[in-house]
Amino acid sequence: MEENTKLKMKPKTIRTTLVIALVIAGLADAITFYFGGLFQFEANPIYLAFKSVLIMLAFKILVIGCITWLLFCYTPQKRFIWSYALIFIALIAIFGQLLGAYSNLHTSKMYAETVGTPQEIQPLPKETAIQTFMIMNLINVYLPLILSLLSFYIWEKVYLERRD
Repeated sequence: MEENTKLKMKPKTIRTTLVIALVIAGLADAITFYFGGLFQFEANPIYLAFKSVLIMLAFKILVIGCITWLLFCYTPQKRFIWSYALIFIALIAIFGQLLGAYSNLHTSKMYAETVGTPQEIQPLPKETAIQTFMIMNLINVYLPLILSLLSFYIWEKVYLERRD
């Protein structure tokens, strides 16, 4: 049976595509946050802790840089679970930042529509915003990550290890 080589991508091309998507998502989130000007509605714990756009952006750049470096430099030795986790984290980071950009745009639109009316939206108190953010992360990020890693670990034990 012949393999269709037109659809096959090289690993380096896939890594580069992931990094480009990660950077574009990060830029989209940062631009919509900064130019939206509604800093009081931000739920990012780094921003809430330091009240500094620069520290939050520096943290985002550090995370994107670390993921990029790991994507290009990490090579699995015996087990593939951590390389799988790295890809999963990169995809979650892309999704999370795009969701953040959408949320920034949506909040700006809602605020513009309701400002000066009795239904004007108000920011959450700091403690409530952090608690809400942590619960969202637990449900949307960490639970699927743990389940995916556990599934891969079991899959690796069942299918990849040599049987005696």
